[in-house]
Amino acid sequence: MDATTYRTLDGRVLDLAGLRPREAAFLAECRAALARGMDWTAFAQLLDGPTNPLLRATAGVVTAEVYAHPLFVAARDIEDRLGIAQGKLRARPGAAALGIDPCADEWIGATEAAARKGVSLAGLHKAVDRGDVIARPAKEGGTWLAVSVNSLQAWQPQRAKAHRRAAAPR
Repeated sequence: MDATTYRTLDGRVLDLAGLRPREAAFLAECRAALARGMDWTAFAQLLDGPTNPLLRATAGVVTAEVYAHPLFVAARDIEDRLGIAQGKLRARPGAAALGIDPCADEWIGATEAAARKGVSLAGLHKAVDRGDVIARPAKEGGTWLAVSVNSLQAWQPQRAKAHRRAAAPR
């Protein structure tokens, strides 16, 4: 399965499957810039320049929609990775390792994913429906799901409901 996720330095996992072709091409350009260690300042100019398809659509203005867009978040994360690698920024405590490809992911079946988290398959499906876990059909047109291991690792199931019921006064 193609890599369609991006793990940020702070551990968020972005779903990139919905990127348009121009957006995907711009992300590929940003990833190539990271791989070759592009100068941090030059990368900032690339990110804020006319080749960024998100900014082209807003005449260069970073709107709330642009700021929240997975492409923009991933590109800003790449900018941070370059800044840290070049000594311009300091990594936050607990940040992900810089040498790991942020788009590297593994995909597993939903049953295995539920077992890894100790939740029911129905609970996992609810997490997918809420957007807490990223999943795709395991094969085109299929109903079985493949789950992003990165998003599964980032997800913290809420187990408080059972505890609240048990602790509630009667």
